[in-house]
This record gives sequence, structure tokens and C-alpha cells, in this order.
Amino acid sequence: MKQSHKSEFRLLRRFTSRNDNNALSETGKYVYIYLPQKFQEIIDEERRIYYIESMKEIYPEKPKVFKNQWTKNDIFWCTLLTILCIACFPVNPLVLFGILVTGHNQIAYIIGWVVWVFGMVLVIAPIIMFPRRGGVEKGKSFVHTTRLVDTGIYSIVRHPQYLGGIFAIFITTILWYPHWLFCVLGVVGAVVVYMSCREEDQRLILQFGEDYKNYMQKVPGMNFLIGIIRLIQRRKK
Repeated sequence: MKQSHKSEFRLLRRFTSRNDNNALSETGKYVYIYLPQKFQEIIDEERRIYYIESMKEIYPEKPKVFKNQWTKNDIFWCTLLTILCIACFPVNPLVLFGILVTGHNQIAYIIGWVVWVFGMVLVIAPIIMFPRRGGVEKGKSFVHTTRLVDTGIYSIVRHPQYLGGIFAIFITTILWYPHWLFCVLGVVGAVVVYMSCREEDQRLILQFGEDYKNYMQKVPGMNFLIGIIRLIQRRKK
């Protein structure tokens, strides 16, 4: 910088670098227009940097948090699944209100209770495991995991809650209230649950990346028998 412009440059910086709204004062504007273009560009860049830094102090950047974004497909499958679950709920409204008259088999009824207990264990397991192993922040719902959980029941199947829902709702209802309508709704419900699992897998890939893809290669979605066989094979290795 030439000696003739040093004093003007220092004077102008006094009017720009500490100004609260980053605007030039009247004196600053007067000095600014007489500076060479190269020095004006330097001042403009300093003002731009100062503005960015001041905005960071006012609006500090928040850490990026993965958020589940619901799509139209998610809403559709969730709505359909909710309707099917209500129609096939073990304490069944269609049976209670006399809309359907079903048969009764004592052995199937007892097996239904066993199936229901097994299903509910699968449904409740994530509620217990996620807060302990999933890095869930204090005060947040158990579904807000920050770490991939691949131990316990999750070393056998990736979606125990969905599988538990099939057992505790659709299969139990068929065993308790033998009727062709519940068989049809149960099959449809199982298909809807399967499609929901696929949507869930896509969201988890976005959240956990390659770790979840590798997890998918090792652990089946809902096939409990294959999951046990694979777990035994991994432990033998």
C-alpha cells in the first residue's frame, strides 16, 4: 500500500470494523470513495467477514441432527397399518359388537396366548434396549437413537417390534377368533408390515450409512428362524 493511502485506509477501518450494524458512517463513505479500487475490495471483504462472524455470534450454528422425514408412502402405510391393527386387535371390536360371529377352539385359544406373550416381548424389547444402548438423549423418546443397536434381539432380527406386532395382533386374533376375514386381514397386515420395514430400512441407511448396510447383510429383517441360524454361525466363527 502506498504511503499516501495508509492514513485514509486506517481511518476507514475505524469506521467499518467496529460498527455494530456493519454500515459505513458518513465520514467513512467519504473516505471510501477516494480509495483505489483495490483497497475498496479489501474493505468490502473485511466488512463481509465481520458481518458473517457477527451473525454467528447472534445465531450460533446448531449441531446437525438426523430427523426422520415422513414421505407420502410412510403416511399411507402407517394409516393402512393402523386401520388393520384396529380391525384385527385381539380385544376385537368386530366380535365384541356382534358384527362377526366366530368359532372357538380351546387349543388354538391357548396357543394364541403363548403367541401373544411372545409378540409383546418383541414389542417391548426396543423400549428397554434403545435408551441403554442406542445413545438416546435424556428426556427424548426411545426411538431417537444416535447409535446403531445390533446386540440382543437386534442380533437376530432388525425389526423386532414389527415382527412382534404380527404375532401379538394378526396371528393371535386368528387363533382366538377363527374366521376367514381375520385370515385375509392378517395376510394383508403382514404385507403392509413388510413394506413398512423396507421404508424403515431406507431411513436407517440415511442415518447410519454403511454400518447399517453391513448390518442388513448379517441380520434378516423379520425372519426369526434364519436370524437364530445366522447368529449361531457367526458365534462359531
